[in-house]
Amino acid sequence: MNFFDELDEYLIEHGPSRAVWTQPSFEEVQRFFEDGGTHEEVKYRIKKFSADDVYIGFGLDGLDLKVLKYLIPLHADKNYNNFYVEAGANNGILQSNTCILDWGLDWKGVLIEPVKANALSCVKYRPTADIWQAALVSHSYNKKYIEGSFKDSIIEIKDMSSGLGAGCTDEHLKNNPELVAKAGARTLTEILQKSNAPKNIGFLSLDVEGYEMEALHGLDFDKFQPALILLEIGPEKDETLYHQFLENHGYGIIEKLTEKDYLYFQNGAIHSANYYKIKGSLNEQRRNN
Repeated sequence: MNFFDELDEYLIEHGPSRAVWTQPSFEEVQRFFEDGGTHEEVKYRIKKFSADDVYIGFGLDGLDLKVLKYLIPLHADKNYNNFYVEAGANNGILQSNTCILDWGLDWKGVLIEPVKANALSCVKYRPTADIWQAALVSHSYNKKYIEGSFKDSIIEIKDMSSGLGAGCTDEHLKNNPELVAKAGARTLTEILQKSNAPKNIGFLSLDVEGYEMEALHGLDFDKFQPALILLEIGPEKDETLYHQFLENHGYGIIEKLTEKDYLYFQNGAIHSANYYKIKGSLNEQRRNN
């Protein structure tokens, strides 16, 4: 019996008395496909559950569902495209901030992941997405590759962690050449252009292990304007630099979702009718809790 069947049985027995959130492990999803499950069935099940107020998330600590409440109004807004971009895509499922958009809302998008094993997993489990095995850089970066300690090249292949090992020094890599891995260096603008991404992207998620500012400096905001940007800012970083950078490009912070995850809204969208619908909905939820 797979995860979805078990959830079905639980709901038949107990019934959802109020909104329920649950998260399958990567192994559970993997087993579902190995047992003959299809992407069409996954999408059908997720939509069926959500109609009963049972939400299946994939993001760390429900991060994707926290963002979803802001994306739902945009889903029907013709000014924005149902298109996502996720950098630091992991294996496409584990800790994914966009899997629910793909499987639950039929959004299209781009997944960017530097680790080859993870990128290949994205190809398998997220076939409708445009997959790039690459490391994001700024426009000023002039090399074709980034060489460093990718985490799954060392000891963390079991959890398929994403990104460069920021704590690995050049000296450490020199003394341990088996830990060195290489990924193509690409700007976000280059990837989006080659993926034929729309200008008005619905959602951009950046979680690239401390290299978020470099990734942002590789985005031409005149060519691509995401409605929402989710940014991981580690405790060692000065978040005010990120706030100021995005403010200069027309974005304001709408919510701090976790200790290190910030959600930004394009100012034009913040002042749209949709934004006030969102705020009204959130205020109603708070009054009812």
